[in-house]
Amino acid sequence: MGTPLPALETYQYTSLRPADSTFRLLKLLKYQSPELECELFQQSLSNNEHVPYEALSYVWGSAELVECIILDRKRFWVTDNLYAALNCLRLRDRDRYLWIDAICINQVDKEEQGQQVRQMKDIYRFAEGVLFWLGKATLEIMILMDALNQHPGTSADSHLRQWTLDNNHWNDYRTGLRQLLGRPWFTRVWILQEVANAQKATVCCGNRSIPAEIFASAPSVIEEEPEPHCQAVLDIMPGPSRSGSWWGQTRDLCTLLRMFQESKATDERDKIYALLGMSSDSLDIQSIDIDYQKPTHQVIHWAVTYLLHTTPNQISCLRA
Repeated sequence: MGTPLPALETYQYTSLRPADSTFRLLKLLKYQSPELECELFQQSLSNNEHVPYEALSYVWGSAELVECIILDRKRFWVTDNLYAALNCLRLRDRDRYLWIDAICINQVDKEEQGQQVRQMKDIYRFAEGVLFWLGKATLEIMILMDALNQHPGTSADSHLRQWTLDNNHWNDYRTGLRQLLGRPWFTRVWILQEVANAQKATVCCGNRSIPAEIFASAPSVIEEEPEPHCQAVLDIMPGPSRSGSWWGQTRDLCTLLRMFQESKATDERDKIYALLGMSSDSLDIQSIDIDYQKPTHQVIHWAVTYLLHTTPNQISCLRA
């Protein structure tokens, strides 16, 4: 556990500038000491007026804030999983610009939270890349990801055609893939919007990484059939898998609720809010307002009423 300096004050947020497109970015300073040092600053999504950045897609894991980073020379507490991600993502030769919800959004300001969630689709869409953080790596995961990285190609298909499996590690490949697909990341509803809006993405686990389009194709090479909810996530990763899947068809809120009915959320409202950012039906977004100041039962009532009026023949989606 990182030990904070006693003299440092606890970080306090300043309000975002009064503009709908304003958001915060995190500057993860290059390695200079064991402490993780960062800076937080405001940017605008309007007219691409922001520094190039990457967006992190991860799960909070335990909500307990047990690790400390230095943010604008003050203390800021984060979860164990986020602390591990920052440690692995920190570079030695340059600073790194990231968008991370737990830090870039003031989580106790519900009005700000709602406003930022409404533009989260654009935050991920405008990112230079999205980092799918799957947690710490096991030996089998490292063996698998090293093998996937052996023969870089110009596309997932060309890469996989060149990939020669080492029969001595076949069990490691299969075990590593099962371990990755079993990570909680695949079950969380918020990662769906983050994956769907990524223009380019990288799967990260420990200090290993692999392009998302390669990872999405790996099960077919290893002859491992993912669980349906995992396959649905792989289908919407950037690359050939996305363009050739159900994703290219109509995907209204009802369809998305049916496809991802196994996804989980700490806040039940997020099972609706997260999927709105993936809908191809503009009526969905216009009809359901993202407002965390509204109680859960009211949000669900609005959604059910809306779906009853718009998709009366597909009411089975409401079971989600």
